[in-house]
Amino acid sequence: MADSTEWAVELVHRVGSERFKLLYDIYHCRSWRATSSPHQANHQHFAHYHIAGIPGRTKRRTQELNYPRSCGRIAETGYKGYVAYEYSPRLDALASLRQAVQICDV
Repeated sequence: MADSTEWAVELVHRVGSERFKLLYDIYHCRSWRATSSPHQANHQHFAHYHIAGIPGRTKRRTQELNYPRSCGRIAETGYKGYVAYEYSPRLDALASLRQAVQICDV
């Protein structure tokens, strides 16, 4: 429903409840808006983050999204929750998961 961070944050303000927060989907924000970092200014409104490679959610090394930098920016906000990492492993799934944890652990 929200196709911009600004619209979603305005909705949070209008609802006016501490129980209403947003899921910030870096994959979609990046693919729609050409930036993936406006979450830093609005981080207090996010309850959960999703991250995925652009394009295709596959090979991390060939994606335009810099995972360590993106995860580091989330960590800089003080966020202590989970970050959902969406991807489709093409090789050994367990080895791929280990590599994902190494890349995103900041």
